Amino acid sequence: MELSVRLNAALAHAAGVSRLQLTAPEQATVADVIRQLSAQHPGLASNLRIAIPVVAGTQVAVTQVLQPGQEVAFLMPSAGGAYT
Repeated sequence: MELSVRLNAALAHAAGVSRLQLTAPEQATVADVIRQLSAQHPGLASNLRIAIPVVAGTQVAVTQVLQPGQEVAFLMPSAGGAYT
């Protein structure tokens, strides 16, 4: 099945692109996508382990089964900031 992948700025910098198309087996999970991306773009592997996967605007677990044509976005967690 075909999937779209969107990477946040830090991941896009490491991969050299911000959007990718992937061919994954039927019933692939987010974890399968992470493994495939890590194999194709080894520089992403360490950051993908901590990235937050988002499908249809909702954070999902790596065990989430994906449907053909879905987009998986990977966002890096952020912390910090201050109230003034």
